[in-house]
Amino acid sequence: MDDKLFTEEQLETALQTLNVAWSAIPSQGLVRVFETGSFAEGVALIGKLAQIAEKRDHHPAIRLTVDEVEVTLITHDAGGITNRDVAMAQEIDSSS
Repeated sequence: MDDKLFTEEQLETALQTLNVAWSAIPSQGLVRVFETGSFAEGVALIGKLAQIAEKRDHHPAIRLTVDEVEVTLITHDAGGITNRDVAMAQEIDSSS
């Protein structure tokens, strides 16, 4: 998988392939907040995300609150957003 940092133009194009809930936050990565009906539903969602992360060997930062799960994708080794992050966001979109 390509770990080259996206240019601003490449990132804008890539964002168009994702659910509109994803945002690109400079120096933080791709971020999406999932609203869940309950804490238990959030935990179940994290289980699904963990399976995707393990399969891709690309592990997001995940924050769980009572009724939300926040996912942040960034390729730390590259220092920003790469194709690995976008590909994982696409897979998350298709599984949620």
